[in-house]
Amino acid sequence: MGRSQEGSIFKKTPDATKWTVAFVHPHSNKRFVRTLYTDYRASLHRLQEMIIEAERETEGLGDRFKDHRQRHISEHIGEYLEHCEHVGEARVHRGNKKSQLERLIAATGATRLADLDPNKVERHLQALSKSGRIKKHDKSPDKGLSARSVNQHRATAVAFLEWCVATSRMADNPLKIVPVLDERKDRRRIRRALSVEELAGLANVTEHYRPVYIIAAYTGLRRGELRKITWADLDLDAAHLRVRVGVGKAAREDYVPLHPEAHAEFARLKVAARSSRGLIFESLPGHRTVAAHLKRAGIASPDADGRTVDFHSLRTTFGTLLARSGVMPQEAMRAMRHSDVKITMKHYTDLRTHDISRAVGKLPSLPKGEPEKVAARATGTEGRPAETPEAGPLPGPFVVAPLVAQPPHNHANPFGSMHTDGNGQPKLKLAGRSGEPTQSRYTSPLSTPVHRGAKGKGAGNRKPLQDSLLGAISAVG
Repeated sequence: MGRSQEGSIFKKTPDATKWTVAFVHPHSNKRFVRTLYTDYRASLHRLQEMIIEAERETEGLGDRFKDHRQRHISEHIGEYLEHCEHVGEARVHRGNKKSQLERLIAATGATRLADLDPNKVERHLQALSKSGRIKKHDKSPDKGLSARSVNQHRATAVAFLEWCVATSRMADNPLKIVPVLDERKDRRRIRRALSVEELAGLANVTEHYRPVYIIAAYTGLRRGELRKITWADLDLDAAHLRVRVGVGKAAREDYVPLHPEAHAEFARLKVAARSSRGLIFESLPGHRTVAAHLKRAGIASPDADGRTVDFHSLRTTFGTLLARSGVMPQEAMRAMRHSDVKITMKHYTDLRTHDISRAVGKLPSLPKGEPEKVAARATGTEGRPAETPEAGPLPGPFVVAPLVAQPPHNHANPFGSMHTDGNGQPKLKLAGRSGEPTQSRYTSPLSTPVHRGAKGKGAGNRKPLQDSLLGAISAVG
């Protein structure tokens, strides 16, 4: 038997294979006995850790995550899903999170929160991208999930651990470093919008589901929302439809304004309805029925560009019609009942080449005018012919300020001017700022002739001119 500080390590019986440790808790004075490992050094090290932990708890420095860290991870997941239900998340979203977290736990073998290692989670996501599809009767040769689906699995895992951090179950979220895949490089299904002519053709091939197609295209309602709306949600006089909490994806109540086409279809349905209570639509077309109607209407899916058309394309049609009508993106976002305008613009706006061409055609054209005047405005010569610089002293003043200063504003006095005295020698005279009187006391003779408009390229040595200019500017301050 050995002793370590206030603890001891021993074997309960001579033939015991594991070492037992014991120590007295410094706060409660209770004696703790634990059977640990077969290795003596490992058991001794663990005893010392237990003593240090007890002392830290006594001083109020204990591990506040200890109890949560020892619980099974399934308990945390159950409480997290209860939290999602409490805050009003849709049942379908909670179901997706539950299945995604269960697949994560099964793939990583995690039993505690600490077992969710970033490397294990990333390997799980890589496996999903290669062979993650589990749909029955799936005949596609590609069994891997798309980048968007893999990112949804990652987002669920990150959100779960973020909740654990917020509820003081963990110190930080180690899954933040797991990379996000680029969805633009791996888009499996690209929906396209229907043109107005295609929508009319689709509605005309079936009398029974005609109202469904038109109302979906002019309201943007999803299939699940159409299945749940009732006559009590419809107000034909106010021309709007209420989307109750629990009907839409968002945990809020929305009102959808009715386009005249949708209003007319709702009115015909109400006249033919047996009762003013209950669901508006008793049945909706399934995927095979929609595909058959598209084929009868001559609408290819997928089309020549590989884009698909299905029932949800009617919602894309709604967003695209809003964009083509010149509706502002923020207004379109509210009409689509999205929380982020990026979703509206990225996934539910299908603008073609002719739409972009029409937008470009609205740009203003160049001003019409005489070429000489346009050239004058561009060069700043104001119609004066170009002059050839000539060397030598020139009679009268001419501007030299562009050599050293910004051009004057609003026709203010130039920064400086050049004069010739009675002996024909050039002199520099500086001007004040923005129309102040000329500071004639700062005048110095220049020994080098200057070209008109030469911009510093005078004949001979330019050093005397530069020295005179810089000295005069320094004096002005």
